[in-house]
Amino acid sequence: MFSCLHRRIGQPCATRWNRSANDLPSKQKVQRFLDTIASNSHDDLDALVQALVSQGISAEDAECLIAFVPMAFAQVLLSPQGVKFQDAFLVRDFETKVSAKGLLSNEPLYVAADELAKEMAQGDDAGRRRLEAVASTSAEYSAAMQLAGDPRDLRGIVLTEAVLMRVPLTHLPPAPPKGLRRLWTAITSIPFGVR
Repeated sequence: MFSCLHRRIGQPCATRWNRSANDLPSKQKVQRFLDTIASNSHDDLDALVQALVSQGISAEDAECLIAFVPMAFAQVLLSPQGVKFQDAFLVRDFETKVSAKGLLSNEPLYVAADELAKEMAQGDDAGRRRLEAVASTSAEYSAAMQLAGDPRDLRGIVLTEAVLMRVPLTHLPPAPPKGLRRLWTAITSIPFGVR
């Protein structure tokens, strides 16, 4: 365990990290996620969430890391090969079927994962292999490979926005009434929700 919850007052923490993971910058959360999936099987997503939670990452951030990191890595890997990605995503509640739309550029964990993936793409062979390994776990990578007649030629593939069913709806702010959105757009000429 990486938290210092069990230490006695006045004793130094014997762990590598001695502050809550929720206080960490997004890039460090992404790195912690990558370290976790490198050392554990990530076939069971509930177990992966628990492994991240045991390191002090909130359950919501853990779900977001699972959703956004492979997605960002796939985009960095596949975009130069001609695959087109959407800027938005949907969060959908499996039970109620209620959905909410978000923008990837508004997601700090996605942005941090995108930056880290770009660094890895420009780095050494080990970094590039790790980028490919994480990207290959994404639904986007699987869809692109299934749509490609030839996996070496991915030009012309356009992916729809991702639908995330594990990220809680509460992760996104509630949508304003449609009339308010239209009024906002009419006044500012900026679509509501775009920063």
